[in-house]
Amino acid sequence: MDRRLAAITVLAPALAASASLKSATMFDKIISIHGTYLETTEPMECGSGPLGPEETSIVHEWFERVAGWPNFRVMYPMGSWSMDVEACRIPRPASACLADLDAAGVPYEPLDHAEHVFTPVRITGPVGGVTFEAWGDLVMDCEMAARLPAFAEVLAGRDVTSVGIMSAHRPAAAYSFHAIGLALDVNWMKATHWQRALWVKTDFQKTPDDYTCDVVHSTGTSRTLVGVACDLWRSRIFSTVITPNYNEGHANHFHLDLRPGDNRFFVR
Repeated sequence: MDRRLAAITVLAPALAASASLKSATMFDKIISIHGTYLETTEPMECGSGPLGPEETSIVHEWFERVAGWPNFRVMYPMGSWSMDVEACRIPRPASACLADLDAAGVPYEPLDHAEHVFTPVRITGPVGGVTFEAWGDLVMDCEMAARLPAFAEVLAGRDVTSVGIMSAHRPAAAYSFHAIGLALDVNWMKATHWQRALWVKTDFQKTPDDYTCDVVHSTGTSRTLVGVACDLWRSRIFSTVITPNYNEGHANHFHLDLRPGDNRFFVR
């Protein structure tokens, strides 16, 4: 065996362990400064009616998955938080959620299994006249899929006919709603009044010194992009709307996620 290859073979487990330790230490530091995503796994005030025992059990199960995650949202300035009890949505049993997809005409295929996802589905066609183009299979939790018709309605209101989904379910994503099928990353859009695709990386004008939805952008392409982002924020379709204003890790896409049972909404 080549000596260099032998050295790599010997060192690889140690390097992997070191990287894991550094990540754990980093996340522990974030938690020590900013706290965790949830302070308690008790259900929040959510929706207009009382929670039944089945819904309470489902909320507990959701919250127990994410309660100890680092609270990344408060790490960055100029984020807009809002608590909206009426817009909060309780997670439902799989049968109820899938029935909602059927009633809304969402084209999907139920999946037997997707790692960490409660009720996995694969989107198989356009929703509400809008095409969601992914690099591979577009897999997500049913609760996220149930938001696609409202998402499509917002997009159509800005004359957007298709969007590029850079990332959806990613089981290896640490402390991310991508890991449980409840997040989408959008990196481009096509609208009827623009002759080319609008790319978030190059067409979105960053406004780091202002709240994202308080700025009138100077280019039409950026106004279309920020308009979609802020329409989504105001409509409460998703719990989180993150733009390139958030940090460099989101410089080329919008991150949208759903936090069932959580009455807090965030945009940056």
